[in-house]
Amino acid sequence: MPLISDFIAASHPAAQGHRAAASVARPHDHGPRVCLTVRIPGRDTQAVRRALHRALGDRLGIYTLTLDTRLAMTTVQLQAGRGDLVSLMDAIMAGVPEAEFGAIHAGDLTVLH
Repeated sequence: MPLISDFIAASHPAAQGHRAAASVARPHDHGPRVCLTVRIPGRDTQAVRRALHRALGDRLGIYTLTLDTRLAMTTVQLQAGRGDLVSLMDAIMAGVPEAEFGAIHAGDLTVLH
């Protein structure tokens, strides 16, 4: 089964001719911050949280989690560096195969202390 990173590297215009470099996330080169939307069917937010922690480990940074009880859908907004996005998406697909990816927005999540 092809990895999502291969698809992104092949289809992204900026990655043309740089396929190998685009599919390797370098820890020192995170790039600008982005917000990735991930939707997971179900109402058990604790199970979703545990699955994300298992799949991403210490790569899981700031995130928000919301539950739509009407649709029985949990939505997670993950904050990541642009350079980490491909490896995070691969890890999510491997660890949480029922996850659906949504919009990717530029910028940081707003964090209230």
